[in-house]
Amino acid sequence: MVSIIAILVAATTIGGLNVLRRAQATRIASDFRQIETAWVTWRADTHHQYPKENEYPPNPPGYCDDEPLMQNTNLFNNHELDDETAPNPRWNGPYLEDIPLDPWRRQYTYDNDEDASGVYIFLTYLPADAGRYNQLIPILDELIDNSDGTGGRFGWYSSAACGGIVYRIIPGPATY
Repeated sequence: MVSIIAILVAATTIGGLNVLRRAQATRIASDFRQIETAWVTWRADTHHQYPKENEYPPNPPGYCDDEPLMQNTNLFNNHELDDETAPNPRWNGPYLEDIPLDPWRRQYTYDNDEDASGVYIFLTYLPADAGRYNQLIPILDELIDNSDGTGGRFGWYSSAACGGIVYRIIPGPATY
């Protein structure tokens, strides 16, 4: 009797964790799409190309790259960009109601090096957090790209220093 109860508890716990992971992945996928929609709307309003990432302040310590936080971009503030002498008069933002945060309250970052690889939204994490993010990768790949690996809009990378989940706004060759 005790072993049957233990098996039922284990199955319920595993099932619950799978539901939780899917909910977390769904939230991240939704955040990616909302941020993408905000950038598309910003471009339509301002008639401007996607800004270069170096037009914004770099990340604070605690992030494993120097890509700017989404809150520091033109989605929230009408920054002057390199080719402008004043803020854009067509700006109708902010383009997101709140600063998007992942399920663990980490901010998304913006990447546009103006190279052939495209424009990206990053969700980076430190090695100590790799386990929880890596569990979401197959679910996110399924939700965003129908489980195609790294060839579509969704990708990921990992190194000893950090890892990242990547969503491509503007297509370019996959370079994850």
